[in-house]
Amino acid sequence: TAWGIGAFVLVKVSQALNAKFDSFTVSFASAGVLLLVGAMLSLSLRQPKVAVAKEATAPAAYEEEDLVLQKVD
Repeated sequence: TAWGIGAFVLVKVSQALNAKFDSFTVSFASAGVLLLVGAMLSLSLRQPKVAVAKEATAPAAYEEEDLVLQKVD
């Protein structure tokens, strides 16, 4: 969806900026600013990794027996 909206809207904005300033410099600068804003948003909205406590593991034979009992119940 974002690619479709970006392709539709930002092409029109780029053409308007090019017509107003007679150069693509402002269009490239605004695109660069939008890319930086997107990168900052993606880095700031990322979920922090949570350390997972290791669980005590039982012997393999016990785990297999536990699985068999779970299937029967």
